[in-house]
Amino acid sequence: MIQIRFLLLSFFIQGTAWIHFGYANAIFESNCSHPYWAEPAESQNGLFHGNLIMNCKISASSVEANLNSLKNGIIQKIKTDSTIHDESSVEKLESSPALKWDVSHRIAEEGSDVTIREEAVIETDQKTQLIYQTHSKKVTASGMAGFLKSVNFFMKVKKIQNNAIEIEFRNEVTVERPWYALDFIFTPIAQNICFEKMEKVKKNLLPWIVRLL
Repeated sequence: MIQIRFLLLSFFIQGTAWIHFGYANAIFESNCSHPYWAEPAESQNGLFHGNLIMNCKISASSVEANLNSLKNGIIQKIKTDSTIHDESSVEKLESSPALKWDVSHRIAEEGSDVTIREEAVIETDQKTQLIYQTHSKKVTASGMAGFLKSVNFFMKVKKIQNNAIEIEFRNEVTVERPWYALDFIFTPIAQNICFEKMEKVKKNLLPWIVRLL
């Protein structure tokens, strides 16, 4: 079971109910709901599929969120951390085109070599909301990582009243169950690690978003 847990910890995306962040002259307060499943997370026909959602609300004093700054920060991270195969634009939200990349990421951990090729998309109307999502197209892996089949991520940032912001995070993963792992053991391990990884989204990704906003 240790090997199974390592597999899931390595390739699921990366507390307290209230977290405070201070940047520049603004104090941000974040309240996140307990993560919940979009649908039952279970192992069927040898595959575990989990789609976990977390909703957060950020309030800020004297500062209006800058969605363009967040968009530019995401674009810079894509260009810095990924191998870009193609970059294009497509109409998505109203008259504002979405940006789309065909990218690859290579990960090497504990004897497992993984390359994930995915589509990354940013959509924004420049005023009230921004959507960032990734969808894996192909996973090439060795060792224990070979059980990973797909991983998708979704983030929607939306302005609401009084400089407040709502953020929806979704993390969806499909992992093949090793032949030697029984469902009643494998499924709760996978579910628990989904929750652990969403906690890391709150701890690490959320402050990064706040800083850019």
